Amino acid sequence: MFDHSYPFTKHFTNKFQGAQYLKERTTYIFKTQKEKYHIEVEEYLFNIYVLKFFPARLKKHPRKFNVLTGENKMGKIVATCIQLILQILKRNPIASFGFLGSHTFDPKRSYEESKDCTKRFKIYRYAVYNLIGEAYFSHFMEEKNSTYLLVNNKHEDVELIKEQANIMFDTIFPLLS
Repeated sequence: MFDHSYPFTKHFTNKFQGAQYLKERTTYIFKTQKEKYHIEVEEYLFNIYVLKFFPARLKKHPRKFNVLTGENKMGKIVATCIQLILQILKRNPIASFGFLGSHTFDPKRSYEESKDCTKRFKIYRYAVYNLIGEAYFSHFMEEKNSTYLLVNNKHEDVELIKEQANIMFDTIFPLLS
């Protein structure tokens, strides 16, 4: 399921001078057979990177992370994100990573998934646990918010990084608290 990925290219980077937690956001682009996608990699304090992806055509849509495309390419898209994680780790060997398994919104079927243990979260959990494992990262999951944090085991105090990440993300995303 996660054997193949799409080639991606770096598009641009925005730096956030003076922001409380967010240092920069780099956008990468890849294409499937039908869609062009953006992967946004946000770098936060404590060497934490959060990856988010969405179809380029939904860039201005308020729910760009929630809408389904119907392409059924999730395995290959997640594998592309894993390849990007490996690239980041080459540049920053102490990088940690966070994910949010956005809940599905399908206006055509009048369907909105609960935010608790979403389908995307389950796929990310399966992929990350099976492809990355526990040798290099400590895994912290919150099913009620569909969030996943991988703390790099090269940090002297993994628990401290987890606590700092929780404080930071509770401040940035209060709806997850």
